[in-house]
Amino acid sequence: MARETATPGYFTSSSFMEQELRSTFLLANVAYRHRSSFLRCKQGKRSLQDYVMEFHNLEAAMAGAPLSEDVKVTVFMDGVRTGPVRTELFRRQPKTFNEAVHIAMLEDHCVRSAKWHTPHVEANEGPTPMEISLAESARSQKTPGEWSLFRL
Repeated sequence: MARETATPGYFTSSSFMEQELRSTFLLANVAYRHRSSFLRCKQGKRSLQDYVMEFHNLEAAMAGAPLSEDVKVTVFMDGVRTGPVRTELFRRQPKTFNEAVHIAMLEDHCVRSAKWHTPHVEANEGPTPMEISLAESARSQKTPGEWSLFRL
């Protein structure tokens, strides 16, 4: 390619130049490597946002030979960590990859919001005394007829 690049007008079009650059610098099995990474992609301990970002990057890397929507959705759903997000994905059965990402992100937001608003209970220093007077006053207000229902 070195001699040809010195020739004026060798790159007659940008697509021809792109093809020449790819054949020179890309590894022969780069498509296989991208596809393999895509099919092995799992969420693991990462956040859902990081998983989706990696998935988009791998999808963009395979732009030359994209996989079908069904394969993308299946790989994405199988890679999501077991939990409420995965359950919601399998319950709703998305048809497209973008729909699957949308459902997963909404469910992840709901789960994180629910965890965020968990009421905080302060620990006491010691045992708390019970108000026995309230229980005794409630027992004295019951009529004998109410208690007869529970007698054998």
